[in-house]
Amino acid sequence: MNSISALLGLLCITTSAKPALRAPAEITWQAEFARTLELAESENQVVFVAVNMDGERANDRMAQQVYRDKAILSLAEKTLNLVASTSEHQAKGACPRFGTVTCGEHRAIDIRVRERVLKPDSNGFVIAPQHVFLGPDASVLLSVPYEVSATELEWCFVKALTMIDPDTDVRASSKARAPRRLLMGSVIDTAASGEAGTTPTSPPTREELIALIQEIKKGKTPDRRAKLRRIMSADEPEAREYVALELRNLKSRGSDPGKRHRDLLSDIGRLSPQSYWELVSELSQNSMDDVRAAAAAAYEQLAAPESIKDIKSALRKEKNPVIEGNWLRAMASSAPGDKKLRKDLIRNASKARQPTIRTQSIVALGYMVPDEEVNEVLRLELDSEEPGFARAAACAMAISRDSSWLEPLRARLKDSPPGELQKTLQDAIEVLVQGQLELLCGSLMAVCGDSITRPRFYGPAPRE
Repeated sequence: MNSISALLGLLCITTSAKPALRAPAEITWQAEFARTLELAESENQVVFVAVNMDGERANDRMAQQVYRDKAILSLAEKTLNLVASTSEHQAKGACPRFGTVTCGEHRAIDIRVRERVLKPDSNGFVIAPQHVFLGPDASVLLSVPYEVSATELEWCFVKALTMIDPDTDVRASSKARAPRRLLMGSVIDTAASGEAGTTPTSPPTREELIALIQEIKKGKTPDRRAKLRRIMSADEPEAREYVALELRNLKSRGSDPGKRHRDLLSDIGRLSPQSYWELVSELSQNSMDDVRAAAAAAYEQLAAPESIKDIKSALRKEKNPVIEGNWLRAMASSAPGDKKLRKDLIRNASKARQPTIRTQSIVALGYMVPDEEVNEVLRLELDSEEPGFARAAACAMAISRDSSWLEPLRARLKDSPPGELQKTLQDAIEVLVQGQLELLCGSLMAVCGDSITRPRFYGPAPRE
């Protein structure tokens, strides 16, 4: 009995000695909008503004994962932080979603952010998630609409901090890269974004999604295409299942299934979350060249790491050199840190026999994470006597959003006669100054021999 008692006592001591479970680390959010701007001005600090909503997976991922990433938590200690959300998660006490503020506080901040920072549409809607970095004078330094990864948000933090203090010792990790939808000095104009109002302002909540699906199933509706687009912007299994059904039904509806497939792939690439890559997979090895090209463009815009295996399979079977180059761009967009892919692209950039494969490989290097070997290739190609390769290098430099390329681009521009190369160099410089990849759209399409736009990153094709 004494032995048993001693053992039980030891167990009690061992159990009580265990450290208490620590709550997840969280960003310290400020409680008042006006007071935060005052602090930023008096202390010369950057203000980070996170716009977040409930009931949608991209927002949930930001709140539950990205805002708790170690690199983001470390960088957020160097900024003043505001979170704007319309929902009430708890009547009293700290908000269970955002931790260091009450729901009343983040709701009040949401009102002020809509008034002072964002550009709502005519109905007052704003894009969420959305992230804005303000300078000490409350001016917009940069912003990113829609979801971003932790490595992209890391790049934004470092860029904003460096803009205010060029001598700061804050440095980005080797994984950090610029978001494709980066805006320098501005926020997205929600009312003007999209194509004639057809692009959803924000993905529907799950409840809104179910209602949309039921409405379409009831019968003909005059705005069916717009409703379908809103459905395919939702990251929910019901949405993917419905769009998959729509994809299968296209084969039995009227003539020209190729055009209908291209239209659907275009909408997926422009609107859908990464999880829709599996739907694109069904068309990645289609017999029609234009459908495969549309699939590659959709993959490039989705940038889903899970799609790499499928893209590689499509690339191995591809016979059209232009589309082969499209697949290489899609791979680079989806796996920017892949070391083997980087080596393959570097080799193609200097040795590929097909000019279009070489050109698109050079462009694809712009998607890869910063690397000195990549930089050396781009420097060499920028100075190439072949204008097409020099233009491709300029495009890659613009895509990287690395402002250190401004000097070599300006130097090459100074020595370039009027013509296509000069125009591409000017476009690349403007992208690095202003941030918007849309400025590169025309040059990029011409350099890659493309007829398919990538509006998610580059906006609609420029008008003739």
